[in-house]
Amino acid sequence: MQATANTASVIALGWTLIALMLAWRDRELDWWWILAGTGISTITGLVIALEGLLSHDTELLRKLTKFARTFQLFLVAWLWILVTWSEFGDLNLRGAQPVLEIVVVWVSVFAIIELVNRFRLGKIRWNGSSALDKIVGFSAVLTDAQITEMKSNSSQIMSGLRLGLHCFTFVWLASLLMLSEGVLPDTSSIASSWGRPTLWLASLYGLIVISELWLRMRGRMPAEY
Repeated sequence: MQATANTASVIALGWTLIALMLAWRDRELDWWWILAGTGISTITGLVIALEGLLSHDTELLRKLTKFARTFQLFLVAWLWILVTWSEFGDLNLRGAQPVLEIVVVWVSVFAIIELVNRFRLGKIRWNGSSALDKIVGFSAVLTDAQITEMKSNSSQIMSGLRLGLHCFTFVWLASLLMLSEGVLPDTSSIASSWGRPTLWLASLYGLIVISELWLRMRGRMPAEY
């Protein structure tokens, strides 16, 4: 799932950067928007590339992951600025808005999962210290029982996310049926108030299905699923 979201993020950032450059060419925005977009797009691409190149170096990968977790918050903020600006302002994304909104939902969900996971790890106590304090150390050595507990914590978070998504989907679809006297309202385009949440839900389900199919094809699907 993370690899799919990373690829989509690069595509969305590149697309929106081109849109910003065209707007700057037409003198519709200042140069520093181009600078900000180029910087965030470049850093995102470098982080994704280095994560693959440094997979053999545990210490450097841990340092990079620590930086990526902090930078992810700036990335989420930047994407939401672009979405809000294009929706309520005069920014022309040159057709990138549906892709950008999908990426915003994906990246925001991963950021929320990361925050919840770190919060829950902070509540797990091992020998007087929290699990979070132990895993952030560069010399952390975890026992099998501790690793199992961390995996169980991650599984509980993902299970809660799936349950919440299924419940919200049920309520949303039920609302569509009750209020529209049909499958979808007449104004169910992406730009409408009905179409946008439907697009978000469809993108999340698409991400889950694609990721699960990919894991099954490679024979890496976890046994508990």
